[in-house]
Amino acid sequence: MAERKENTIAVTFHLTLKQIRDAYRQLLKVEHADWFDEPEVIEELLKRDRRALKEFREGKTIPWEKVKRELKK
Repeated sequence: MAERKENTIAVTFHLTLKQIRDAYRQLLKVEHADWFDEPEVIEELLKRDRRALKEFREGKTIPWEKVKRELKK
C-alpha cells in the first residue's frame, strides 16, 4: 500500500489576549501540570526581576534551578 502524502491547510485565528492565555493554560495542563509554567507566575517573576536579583546577591533566596530540582523529588 502506497503512503499518502499529507496536505497542509493554512488557518488564521484572531484571538484576544485572554483567549491566547486560556489556550496556553489548556495546553500546559495536557502536556504537564507544573504550576510554575502558568502565565501569571511567569509575569510575576518578570516583575520581580530586579528585586529578586538583589535578594539573590544578598543570599536571601535560592536559585530557580534548585527550586525546580527540589520540586521534582
